[in-house]
Amino acid sequence: NDYNLEKSQVIDEIKGKTLEERREMLTDIYAKNLLSKETGIHCFIGTDNCPTLKNGQYRDCNKCAYHIPTLIAIKDISLDFYKNILDYHKAKSPAKKLKISALLNHNIEIFSSAIATYGYELVYSFMDHKIHEVEDLYNEILEPDFIYEKHLLGGI
Repeated sequence: NDYNLEKSQVIDEIKGKTLEERREMLTDIYAKNLLSKETGIHCFIGTDNCPTLKNGQYRDCNKCAYHIPTLIAIKDISLDFYKNILDYHKAKSPAKKLKISALLNHNIEIFSSAIATYGYELVYSFMDHKIHEVEDLYNEILEPDFIYEKHLLGGI
């Protein structure tokens, strides 16, 4: 029960953060800036702020509510990635396309880091959509620099 209460508090803490703060957390996780005191486990707040000291004794990181099952995050990121791809294709405004394209590039960085850490097959096994469908839609998206130069600067 203590663990479930702590986990709920962690979830509430995360829900209270802005989308940008959440993205920064994910970036820190995949950049391995939030390692826990145990090898191979990430932590939402990192070793320096370890909350697991109780009565002067450490708890195992995997029993702490702040530990992160990092591969599970890939599923959420892939759903967001797919939604952004669809939003890009629906968008009419070059400014909107520019914004979405930049978000997608950020997701690609996260996927690349996860693939380097866990391997292609494992990362893609967490995705709900067929990879070829996603790749085909993604390949039609223009780079942010190209959108900016052609559509936004060209219109001035």
